Amino acid sequence: MQVVTEAVVGQRLEALASTEPRIVVSGNFATPWTLVHLAAESIPTFRFFALNPQDGWPTRRGIITETPFVGAGVRRDDNLKYLPMRLSLVPRLFATSRRPDVVLLHTSTPRNGKVSLGIETNILPSAIEEVRRRGGLVVAQVNRHTPYTFGDSEIVVDDVDLAISADIVLPSPTERPLDTDARTIGEHVASLSSDGTTL
Repeated sequence: MQVVTEAVVGQRLEALASTEPRIVVSGNFATPWTLVHLAAESIPTFRFFALNPQDGWPTRRGIITETPFVGAGVRRDDNLKYLPMRLSLVPRLFATSRRPDVVLLHTSTPRNGKVSLGIETNILPSAIEEVRRRGGLVVAQVNRHTPYTFGDSEIVVDDVDLAISADIVLPSPTERPLDTDARTIGEHVASLSSDGTTL
């Protein structure tokens, strides 16, 4: 793992522009925002693959977001590609029809030759494995505020090509007032049950 500047990461991402890469990203509240914005600024046309993209997700012409879990950041994105599927099937996608070229991670600081994915593991180990197999790029946003968790969350530093340092407190979900979309979904779910239970 080589710690570099944001400019260096931007140059490496920009060099991939001609291939229209697919970039798998830590999602939910472990989004590596600095890396996400670097990709959006450096590559004219590419695909993000992320779980539950949050508010602030870059949406513009040239960025296609693919996800099996639609988050608030892409609900109104005309370029969204929704993939209705089980989380357990995503590794098959990475090995076949949606091969990743880059993986952007939000990790802890290193300990004993490893970093941790902290609060977001999910599909990332399979994405890293496929990118390593294909000779792609793994970039980490290393953050002292990301907790060190064990098991599948641990990544050997040699599996990370580039890293940038960050000192960013992780966001937490806040209670949001129900919008029209949430109310409509709730009404449809409620209409499927005569006794108020959900499916």
